[in-house]
Amino acid sequence: MPESVTDRPTKAHEYVFLLAKSKRYYFDQEAVREPHARLWDESNGGSMAHVTNEALAHGSGWCHRGDYLLPNPNGRNIRTVWTITTKPYPEAHFATMPPDLAERCIKAGTSERGVCPECGAPWERVVERENMEVRPGPSRCSCARPTPSSMTASIPRSSGYR
Repeated sequence: MPESVTDRPTKAHEYVFLLAKSKRYYFDQEAVREPHARLWDESNGGSMAHVTNEALAHGSGWCHRGDYLLPNPNGRNIRTVWTITTKPYPEAHFATMPPDLAERCIKAGTSERGVCPECGAPWERVVERENMEVRPGPSRCSCARPTPSSMTASIPRSSGYR
C-alpha cells in the first residue's frame, strides 16, 4: 500500500508468500509469464541479423559477436519482484489489494483446466518445442567461426493439458 512519509524512504514493495502443503506442488509458469522488457528484434536497430542462435546450434560458449538465444515468444519467466498498480476501492476498508495480485497467484497455483475427476491431480500444461529456422548475420569480431547458412532454434509452445 502506498505511503506518504517524509522522514524515511517510501516502502515500494510487499511480500507475497506462495505456500503449499506438500513438497511437490503445482506451478504453471506459462500462465503467469510477463512481457519482455525488450525483444530481440528491438535491439541493435531491429535487425534480425543479430539473432543467430549459434550457441544453441554448436553448444559453445559466448563471444560478443551477436550470438544470442531467442527469447520465449510467450514472454519471460515471472520475476521475484512484480509490478502491479494499485486500484481504487469504493468502500471503506483498509486491507484491500489489487485484483491483479490475486489473479496472478491463482493462475500460478491452479490449473486452468481444473483437476482430474478420478485422482484429483491438477491438469498439467504440456509445452512442446517447435523448431524455427534462423539465418545467421555477419560476424563482427576476429574470434568468429565460420557459421552455417541457417540453424534451427527450439521455441516453446503450449499444446494442451495432460
